Amino acid sequence: MRIKFLKEILINKKPVDKTNTIEFLHPKNNRKYLDEFISYSSENNFYDFLEYERPTKKQLSNYFKEILIKDVKKKTNIIKQKSWLIKCLNRDVIIGSAKLCDFSLNRRSVQWGYGIGKRFRNSNFLIKTQLSLITYVFDVLKFNRIWGDTYFSNKNVINSQKILKFRDEGIKYQFFFDNKNKKFVDAYSYSFLKEDYLGLLKKNKNRNNFGNSDKFKNDIEILKGINKLICKTLVIRNTHKDNIQMKEVSNWDSLNHFKIISAIEKKYKKKFSSNQLLKLDSSYQILKAIKD
Repeated sequence: MRIKFLKEILINKKPVDKTNTIEFLHPKNNRKYLDEFISYSSENNFYDFLEYERPTKKQLSNYFKEILIKDVKKKTNIIKQKSWLIKCLNRDVIIGSAKLCDFSLNRRSVQWGYGIGKRFRNSNFLIKTQLSLITYVFDVLKFNRIWGDTYFSNKNVINSQKILKFRDEGIKYQFFFDNKNKKFVDAYSYSFLKEDYLGLLKKNKNRNNFGNSDKFKNDIEILKGINKLICKTLVIRNTHKDNIQMKEVSNWDSLNHFKIISAIEKKYKKKFSSNQLLKLDSSYQILKAIKD
């Protein structure tokens, strides 16, 4: 693939969310969202697993300008990165951002990065972002590999990669320098290949039923088990009767969602497809998926 061809795709095409919940916006054409970008980027816990401290509003404004400078341009053959703002269509607000960087045309490999504001993590925006980027990289860019690094202590993100069947590439020792705590931090490395993506598509199309139906004689007992796992993961009391819903529990965010699904898969010996993950946002939906 030539740089000119890749550049045209990056400029003219963007990731698409098949659920039509979020939209990827080119930052150059959407500077009006700067205040919303600063708003979610100003949250303290947004930087828990990043090397730097929370920036000031001025620093965030300068960072937004830097994104525009580094973004793909028609007049140069250098591709540093491609960034997008992520907009929630329902609320008409910017909830995060995503980028692709470290492009290797020869290897057809690219690194990804993304961030969703804390107050927007209870609606599966994270996994919708991930799936949109995966489809974009393999179907649109025709690349062979996505990869990333995160803090080794960032268990929630690591669990999310495992649920999406990313490959574990091991530890990079003392890879990051945490400027907040003035110490080196190990990184967890992961990747996803085109063959993994094609396997996922095949599984979604011809998905077999898992588990033994004899184990699921009593829906009420299964539902109790599901609710117990949800409450244990979220550290809450079940005050929502039979059907606990993601939208009604403040800390049932995207990262805790991965923990819940992982626990469900382990207990009921099920493996859910990526399409199913987006729908498992309540006890009833999880029960229905287990019985499918």
